[in-house]
Amino acid sequence: MTYDLYIDVLFLINFLMDFLLLNILKSVMNLRTSYWKLAAAGVFGAVWVCVLSIWPYIPWWAERFLTWAVIGCLMVKIAFPIRNTRELLKMVAALYLTATALGGVLYALDIHTNAVFYIRRLLAGESAEAMPLFLWTFLIAGGYFGVRYMMMSTWKIRREKNNFYQVTLCYRGKEETVTAYLDTGNRLREPVTKTPVHILTYEEGIKICGKIPSFIYIPFSSIGTKMGMLPGIFMDSMTVEKDGETVTIEKPLVAIVKQPLSPDGTYQMLLNEKMNEKTRRI
Repeated sequence: MTYDLYIDVLFLINFLMDFLLLNILKSVMNLRTSYWKLAAAGVFGAVWVCVLSIWPYIPWWAERFLTWAVIGCLMVKIAFPIRNTRELLKMVAALYLTATALGGVLYALDIHTNAVFYIRRLLAGESAEAMPLFLWTFLIAGGYFGVRYMMMSTWKIRREKNNFYQVTLCYRGKEETVTAYLDTGNRLREPVTKTPVHILTYEEGIKICGKIPSFIYIPFSSIGTKMGMLPGIFMDSMTVEKDGETVTIEKPLVAIVKQPLSPDGTYQMLLNEKMNEKTRRI
């Protein structure tokens, strides 16, 4: 049995799927880009599928290599601002992970809606046997929101895990290494110099500083405290390390608090959200 392939329908379906994948990736990874760039990347991916369909003479190994190693990278490059090769590979891996998740969701929906059968009928131009519009809407919306929820939940857990760093504080020749958490809600700054303020527990502060001859007071406000003061000290340096890569900050301002920062003692320091810009390269 043979079917007539309608290239415009093939292009539209692949464009919509590529656009949905890239849009999910944008939401999950909190990336800044325009819908025009997402659409351009979707068009690029859909055109490649159409080329493979009308010119099926490329060896299977070359087709796989070009699709997975080249086309995927170019789609990501078109859709998002990529700064280096490491970030590109990370984004491509995330794209394929999202595609796998979306495939699983669509497979589950197909069991209940027989969507693959209708898609084949639509590609063959048999619109009378194709899926009704409301079922298409349900299928696309269900796949989109289902994958987006799963990916965002997974990425949230991974991001929280990745927010832990090993920090080595140096003060007057002494060093102390602590576990720190990058707190995106910590926007505390010294009001005069606007220097970002990191927060350290009293126990760890005593270990490295001993008796502090002088310190500055940093005003702050939080839930339950409308206006308070924290003692702070300028360390000589602070080295933030993760996976063997480091970032060193000279003269960081560290505030000392007596209450524990972590209920279970997992971390002893809170990094200022400003460190987020510096630790992205780690």
